[in-house]
Amino acid sequence: MIKKHISAQAGQPSTFWSPDNGKTWYRSKKEAEKGDASVAVNPQDFVYNKSFWAQNKKTILWCLGFLVVLGVCFYLYRKGVITINIRK
Repeated sequence: MIKKHISAQAGQPSTFWSPDNGKTWYRSKKEAEKGDASVAVNPQDFVYNKSFWAQNKKTILWCLGFLVVLGVCFYLYRKGVITINIRK
């Protein structure tokens, strides 16, 4: 019995079972044990593909925010508002 995990939308099955080494797939282990071909499904029909932006939006926004803060600090340092004293 082979088990396959996919990324699926909420409410859709994300685990599929195959009793015959991946030729037919079923939503549950019980269906796979019965082997009724009329309830067989294709796992690729349930795959949820996200765009690059949807997958990485949070990371990109954090990086942009960090770069803006870094740029403001550099600008203030060049204007003389922020000074670094390294003498003991």
